[in-house]
Amino acid sequence: APAASITVRGRYIIGGVAGLNLTNASITYNTSDNAIPVTVQANECAGGVAGVNCGNIVLGSTTLRVNITAESYAGGIAGSNNTRNATIASIAGGNVTGTVTATKNYAGGAAGANYANISDVALTGGACVRANDQFAGGIAGSNRAGNGQNGTITGCTNNAGQTGNNYTVYATNGNASGIAGSNESGAQIINASVDNGVKIGVAKCDAAAIAANNFGIITGGTVGSCDITFAGESTGAVTAINNKDATISGVTLTGGATIAFHGPATNVGGIAGKNAGTIGGCKVESPALALNGLTARADSISLGGAAGVNMQGATISET
Repeated sequence: APAASITVRGRYIIGGVAGLNLTNASITYNTSDNAIPVTVQANECAGGVAGVNCGNIVLGSTTLRVNITAESYAGGIAGSNNTRNATIASIAGGNVTGTVTATKNYAGGAAGANYANISDVALTGGACVRANDQFAGGIAGSNRAGNGQNGTITGCTNNAGQTGNNYTVYATNGNASGIAGSNESGAQIINASVDNGVKIGVAKCDAAAIAANNFGIITGGTVGSCDITFAGESTGAVTAINNKDATISGVTLTGGATIAFHGPATNVGGIAGKNAGTIGGCKVESPALALNGLTARADSISLGGAAGVNMQGATISET
């Protein structure tokens, strides 16, 4: 388990407890006492508990106050959470506060990149997650899939709020989101929640509350109070773009006009700015969206309760 305070620095695969947590290995810690300060710095794969996790990390009600920095793959718990030899790694529980920074790509409150299972992790207490290039998420910089690895994020929350004018999640060149910067084809986000004034932003391209771009499956969960600054042509509370063959179902946007958009829009939707896939069984409570921060990118804006534009072959039902 982490010591009362720990600092670790190195080049590759550096963790507060283990650099590499192997298949069928476990790291367990469960305390609701004081937050544990953890500082980890690496060129690649830096994590508050493990640089790379291929086993099991169980944190329960433990809070990690992290300061994680890597060029790529920086995570509050693991730099990268991997499936290895068909054995699925897992991160379960834990609260993460502090700062996670990728000076290039892939920064996440739990994992810079997730190829396995992450469940019941919360980003809390004014935490800040930043990628100076692309892919920043409150839970995972990118929820990935392919070659027998399918990232699944279940029951995770981002209620970190914001500290001063700082962004909770920020990616300079795009793909910033309250949960996962990108949700890839074959990956899943289940029953995630974003609330408490979380501030999400980019200087270029896309940002959203759950996944900036969705190529996979998003099911269940809620989006409440949050502030989204985007630079792409499309924006939505759940995702900017729900791509072909992607699915969003059963997500609720809570009322009170507490989901605020800022940026130059062409397509604006409650669920997705642009839908090329399937949206079904979602609920947009009225009023959910605050649109005063929008400017027109073109002569007109396409605005819809579910999607700004529903592309040819796409489906919206029972929403």
